Amino acid sequence: MQISWQVFIMLHALFSALQALQFRAIARDKKLRRAGLAINAIAFSTLYVCGLIILPLIGGVSFSNFTAIWPLFLASSALFVFALYLMYKAFTHLESATATVLGTSSALFTIIIAGVFYDERLSTTQVLGIAIVLPCIWYVLLLAKRSHKLIDFKDHNWLHGFWFMIASSLCLAFAHVIEKDILSQVEVGTYIAFGWLLQVGFAWLFYFVFGRHAKKIFAKQKTVRSAMQLGAVRAATGFFFILALDISNNVSLVTVIANFRIVIVAILAGVLLGERRFYYKKIAASAISVIGLSIIFWN
Repeated sequence: MQISWQVFIMLHALFSALQALQFRAIARDKKLRRAGLAINAIAFSTLYVCGLIILPLIGGVSFSNFTAIWPLFLASSALFVFALYLMYKAFTHLESATATVLGTSSALFTIIIAGVFYDERLSTTQVLGIAIVLPCIWYVLLLAKRSHKLIDFKDHNWLHGFWFMIASSLCLAFAHVIEKDILSQVEVGTYIAFGWLLQVGFAWLFYFVFGRHAKKIFAKQKTVRSAMQLGAVRAATGFFFILALDISNNVSLVTVIANFRIVIVAILAGVLLGERRFYYKKIAASAISVIGLSIIFWN
């Protein structure tokens, strides 16, 4: 029996939430603020090792299929690596709640780009479900803020984080749209074998060219271990997203549903980090979000 794409995208949302928490745990260390490229290189290396482990279970690797569209592989790999570096920079400036809600802009960018290049359209029912989910997500993140203002352009630290996150979301949107094009032409195994390998290559290339000033972190076992944990979670996040995208063949819908991770972040922050301020209001918003998700899934 084939597992539905809805199951895979919800698993993606769960691991994406864990990735956000791990991202913030590393990025808030002031000593590591300028070590994003080194952290990225370690994380992507771990991601590829995880990919090699699961590859025998997937199979279907074709070098000829890869060479036929290698420019698409190069573009998506570079965009993913750069996007996650920008995301790291955003988390050094912003609280996890604020950074995550700004990250929802990737869904909007993806819908616009997919509509322009692939003529993807959401149904009326799906739009209704999204209209229910997104305000709930914003409400949960607004509750998570300590101040009354979610957006503050007078705060220069916040402003730097804002632009880093918006740029990251735009890169992710282009990467996901290209990824959909790739998966329509090659097997999932081929994408993981060569796409993830190129991501490792770009991560280390960016480090050697721009990030060698942070080489001291490789001697810190705790930091390396945290980066490897981030890579392992990222592997699960990417793998489940790829499966959901491959089965559904709708990058707009998959990307929008993936934003349910924000509600999961709010819940896990209360359970794992003790952030229980407005906790029951967050749970109520989560319940309404589930209704919106159910409407989308019903289509």
